[in-house]
Amino acid sequence: MPKKLTNSTSIDPMTGPIHLTIFHTNDMHGRLEAMARLSSFARRLRAEAEAEGRQVFLWDAGDAADHNIHLCNLSKGAAFSPILNAMGYGLQTIGNFIPATFGPQAIAAVASGASFPILAANGRDRDGPLPKGLHKYVVIPLPGGMKMGVIGLTSPRGSLYQNLGMHLPDYCQVARQLVGQLRSQGASLVIVLSHLGLEDDRRLAETVTGIDVIIGAHSHDLLPSGEICNDVLITQAAEYAETLGRVDVALDPATAHVLSRTARVLPVPIDEPTDPDVLAVINAAEQVIDALMAQNIDG
Repeated sequence: MPKKLTNSTSIDPMTGPIHLTIFHTNDMHGRLEAMARLSSFARRLRAEAEAEGRQVFLWDAGDAADHNIHLCNLSKGAAFSPILNAMGYGLQTIGNFIPATFGPQAIAAVASGASFPILAANGRDRDGPLPKGLHKYVVIPLPGGMKMGVIGLTSPRGSLYQNLGMHLPDYCQVARQLVGQLRSQGASLVIVLSHLGLEDDRRLAETVTGIDVIIGAHSHDLLPSGEICNDVLITQAAEYAETLGRVDVALDPATAHVLSRTARVLPVPIDEPTDPDVLAVINAAEQVIDALMAQNIDG
């Protein structure tokens, strides 16, 4: 079962439109110091948005970890989950790095340490089950009885997964089925948290109807104000924890229609202080890994 998601604020739907703000990151690739600065920046902006009466979320579109970071390699990515927990993430799509580097079996340990659901609806072998720890989508309740559905999709990476014995299904077919399910369940807003890459995000928007927003990753593109493709807002926030994406959505509580969608990408100030809570978790993870390395050497 998906882990429970909670909303950050409560809004009376009779007071006017419901405003959502989704802060998002992608392809941070283990830049730990930059991630600690981004966390501080995001925490401040999230508090400001919540003070405005918005429902606020922080999501990651994948590849937060990287093989250049020793605590990632030695833990097969699991050490990064507590770091993302400390940063305040509420949702993530699995990138290609962990399953392609360590195999799909590594996902379970990553997911078990995460306090948020990890998504990848197409991250399976043909019609087989998802690897343990992954979810296809989540449904998030909104004020006024409305719902937001979020689908996760990850990059097929061609023959790389086939070498691991996996043949990922077509992401457009998967998305089409799930969008239909979410709409039939009463979702007023459908978002894809995607690690497909910009070109595939555009194909998805052109091929599958019923998607409102695609929050992208994998291709490391910077879309300062997003782009509209077939009436779908596509956004992506570059790389290496240097920027923070922001999507603002307004919903009409009377009709459950989307009134507006906008996207921005905000550079993290170079002089932004690092988040002490995140640094503490990073230091603790490094100490555990260092102790394991010393034990293996001495043994």
